[in-house]
Amino acid sequence: TMINHSTLLTNDGLALIMEQQRQQVLFDEINTIEPKQQELEAMKQKLIEQIDEKRQNLKLLKLYIDKLSFINDWCLRGKDMLAMHPIHLSNDRAMRSLAEVEHFLMELSTMNIEELQETSATEPLRSMIIQVFNRVNDVRDLCENRCEQLRQLAMPITRPVQRVCPLLYQQNESVMSVGTSTPMLKRQQQFSSVDIDSTDESNVNMDKKQRHVVTELLVTEQVYVEELRTIIEGYMAKFDDSEYSRLLPAVIAQNKSILFSNLPEIYTFHDRLFLRDLQQIYANSLLINSYSVGSAIASCFIKRKSNFKLYEQYVLNKSQSERIWEQYCSGHTFFIKIQQSLNQRLPLDSYLLKPIQRVTQYQLLLKEMIKYTRHEQERIHLQDALSVMLNILSYLNDVMHLTQIVGYPDNLNTLGQIRLRAENCLLSKEKRRGTVYTRAKTSTRDIFLFERVLLLCKKKDDGSGKSIQYQFKEAIKIVDIAVCTHPKNDRKRIEIVLKDYSYIIQFPLNDDKIEEVSIRWIHTIKTCVTKQTEQRRAEIKQRSSSLDHSSHSNRRRVQNRLIAQIRAIDSDDEQVHLPIKLIDLNTDIMTQNHKIVIGNSISHL
Repeated sequence: TMINHSTLLTNDGLALIMEQQRQQVLFDEINTIEPKQQELEAMKQKLIEQIDEKRQNLKLLKLYIDKLSFINDWCLRGKDMLAMHPIHLSNDRAMRSLAEVEHFLMELSTMNIEELQETSATEPLRSMIIQVFNRVNDVRDLCENRCEQLRQLAMPITRPVQRVCPLLYQQNESVMSVGTSTPMLKRQQQFSSVDIDSTDESNVNMDKKQRHVVTELLVTEQVYVEELRTIIEGYMAKFDDSEYSRLLPAVIAQNKSILFSNLPEIYTFHDRLFLRDLQQIYANSLLINSYSVGSAIASCFIKRKSNFKLYEQYVLNKSQSERIWEQYCSGHTFFIKIQQSLNQRLPLDSYLLKPIQRVTQYQLLLKEMIKYTRHEQERIHLQDALSVMLNILSYLNDVMHLTQIVGYPDNLNTLGQIRLRAENCLLSKEKRRGTVYTRAKTSTRDIFLFERVLLLCKKKDDGSGKSIQYQFKEAIKIVDIAVCTHPKNDRKRIEIVLKDYSYIIQFPLNDDKIEEVSIRWIHTIKTCVTKQTEQRRAEIKQRSSSLDHSSHSNRRRVQNRLIAQIRAIDSDDEQVHLPIKLIDLNTDIMTQNHKIVIGNSISHL
């Protein structure tokens, strides 16, 4: 509007000048109009240039903001992808997940984000670029760490060949001192000082990275506790809220304990115990700046080892919770309304995966902490904590597979705690006829070792790896096992000998691990057999003691009854003296009473 108005004014000025020139007006009057017309034209051109410059800046700013928004969406998708990553149970799953993460990282290279760093933007835009780039670096580091872990899971474990460099020949000090000049000594001192400086710098970098891992452990733990609190206060509490409960069907309300399991107990443990332990360690400035921070973190995990057993119930209930969610809760108005009120991108079932994902992250953080630890004693403490968490994770992994066993006629809870699990084992069953064993057909089985029973199952997979079931085939009672050893000194297999049968098990592992696994299975089976035998002996002893106690009480009652009858007879006839005879209390009570009655009749006669 301003440009159009100025154009009209300049045109009017030109028309006036031309009119005055036609009428031959004095030159001074023309000069009074022409400068103002030229000044207005200059202002108009300047305004047009400023508007064009502003338009270009706004276009460039919009381009940058769109790219930043696109990169920010990439970061959110990466966070969601890492959060939704399942527990990897096989090499195939690890390879598929690895390809997915690598493809996601390749998307970042196509965005050409380097040009954002080279731009000379104003301060608000510059701060936005720095913030987004920090997020990109964090997500990229997490994805690269996840790729490294997935490569280890996807590739077969092979023992690397360790190359040893030959030792240099060292002469005596007297020989080395001969012919050594001063410049050489100076150069050696310079090299040693450079090595010391580089060593100090390397130590500082390692300590800095270790503190970064400790900070990441604390920050992610706070986020995890907040997510659990959101589930409990945002969803579980709404089951009793009148505003939301009217939308809730009865079948969902009845299965509330199955849907959430023992999530409140897990939240209480992390909020009141584990997180506070980590916060105390991080708040101690003397501890966080010393080499003992790793030992403090390790003791925190070891001290709370028994509390992590809360995850066993959650894992056992997970399959039922997922079934309830898929059948009744997914897409329901009750949960959609709560999700919108909480402003969450993911539905409830994604947050119910958080406990299982979190318990797998601890061992990854401990491995990173060990990687950046310089002191040997601190590294030993962290290795102990890592062993604790790996054992817990392995046990929870086995427990998760128990929920997929189908066809077992009894309750699996009566079999005791699971001790070991092996996949795709070659099983040969031999039947003894006299002194000869006849071997049956070899089959592939998955084996579950409980405290009381050894289950043999057949794996059924739908091909995609998402649905796995273990069809029950046979059960071996632990108390029936006579011998468990290596067959014919073959330490790569184990043999379980019963009364009329013998089972030979071959584990499908590499040569460098199969012997270790077979020894572990033999030792664990022997431990279970010893424990079951001792329990049976204790039960028999307790049963026999209870029978002896009841028999003793019965004898005392019979004896007191006989004494009372004899005293009654003496009171009836004081002159009649019956010979008191010791009666065998093991005989029948009715027979003894009959003899007493006959004796009383004869004495009266």
